[in-house]
Amino acid sequence: MMKKDVKGKNILRMKTYFFVGIGGISMSGLAQAIFSLYSPVRVFGCDRDITQQTVKNLSNVGIDVYFDDYLSCQKKLLLCLPDYIIVVDNLESLHWIHSFSLAHSIPLIKRGMLLASLVRDKKCIAVSGSHGKTTTTAMIAHIFLMAGYDPLIFIGGYMEIKKKRDNFFCGRGEWAIVEADDAFKGFLELSPMVSIITTIGYEHLETYRDFSDIQNHFFQFADNTKECGEVIFCNDDPLMESWGKKLEKKVIRYGTRLDLLGEIKAKNIQSLEKKSVFSFCKNGDEYGSVICNIPGIHNVKNALAAIEVALFAKIPFSTIVTALETFLSVERRFEYRGKIGFADCYDDYGHHPTEIECTLSVMKNLNGGRGRRFIFFQPHKYSRMKHLWNEFIRIFNEGVFDHLYITDVYSAGEKIDSLYTSKRFVEQLLSQVSNNSKKEIHYLPMEDNFTSLLAAICKLQSTVKNDDIILFLGAGIMNQLCSRAIDANKLR
Repeated sequence: MMKKDVKGKNILRMKTYFFVGIGGISMSGLAQAIFSLYSPVRVFGCDRDITQQTVKNLSNVGIDVYFDDYLSCQKKLLLCLPDYIIVVDNLESLHWIHSFSLAHSIPLIKRGMLLASLVRDKKCIAVSGSHGKTTTTAMIAHIFLMAGYDPLIFIGGYMEIKKKRDNFFCGRGEWAIVEADDAFKGFLELSPMVSIITTIGYEHLETYRDFSDIQNHFFQFADNTKECGEVIFCNDDPLMESWGKKLEKKVIRYGTRLDLLGEIKAKNIQSLEKKSVFSFCKNGDEYGSVICNIPGIHNVKNALAAIEVALFAKIPFSTIVTALETFLSVERRFEYRGKIGFADCYDDYGHHPTEIECTLSVMKNLNGGRGRRFIFFQPHKYSRMKHLWNEFIRIFNEGVFDHLYITDVYSAGEKIDSLYTSKRFVEQLLSQVSNNSKKEIHYLPMEDNFTSLLAAICKLQSTVKNDDIILFLGAGIMNQLCSRAIDANKLR
């Protein structure tokens, strides 16, 4: 039973909710929202990884989480049958929860529908796009909090909120700030006051037929924007310019390319090692200088979108500037984690060629370009490797680094595709590297205890020097490897 079975009912008036995949970064926030906003309610759920930080956070507030299999969960469910079962938008058809819900006549609610229900009565700011949506959402949230607003916040990563790292904030004001996930079309459930589209690229091709299909769904998302609101999108890509002309909404275009038309521009950009400085201009008027406290031109673009949203909400420009200067970014977005030997260690979530290109550009400029660059990369999803194989090859061929260690693909639940393995990727990458190149590229297997990867890091530990950088890259479990490596370094 899916959405059509509960249409017309108020999802938020029930007393018991069971979440499948509750440890997911978005699902955990939704579970917290129900638990915080609609108590007394019973909220519980299951996940295949009950060791992750999100699960610990849920347990700390009183939300029970069980391992995701029928034997572990059925007794708990039978003792307290839920009114609704909340599932991720791409839940596989053979998952045991389908037969359980049918047997007990319990409706299944998709994640996107629940999010839309939670923000329906708010002035909703929805941030989507193939890349940059988490950072942009976090920037907007930080500005609104600094301005004294009390927004409801859902974000696909951990940011500092009221001196606490979280992916959810239970604000009770008139605004809601949400990351609108395009991966499985759940963002189409929203009807935002303001919609933001950071980029449209070749992503989630396991969901969409082709690039035209991706564009059409983003158009539908933008078209769902309320008539009294506005659609904000980056038009540094000329394709976006033609796409935006079709919208019958108030459109605000932003970007850094001065050769393209647009209401909002960043001028006089200074790209520094750990931040950027630029002048914010709207409709030809220069508002003033802005310091973006995280590096990279891509983050200048994210800041432009965040500034426009804040201006729409009547937040003074001076408050916006102060907020951006104190913004601390999001966990796993080129996040400094500590030292391994004498080398600085960073963790980055980048898993798409476009994102990796931005990250490598930032890394190249750190420490004045001095020192060596070591990358430990875990590809994310076989489907992404399949569709973007040549782009990954190009990015690592052109990228500036000294040593690249690639481990096995993080499947994210997909079946293994033997044609698109990391080992084969390394073989092809090595075959295309110039004989004059000093790049060293290695394949290392992913093992339960990171044995081979930690051994390689251990060897580096005694050889790395000041100005060297070690980057852990990928959306899988490279952050866990990063933590293990730093902890091991502290013991030496």
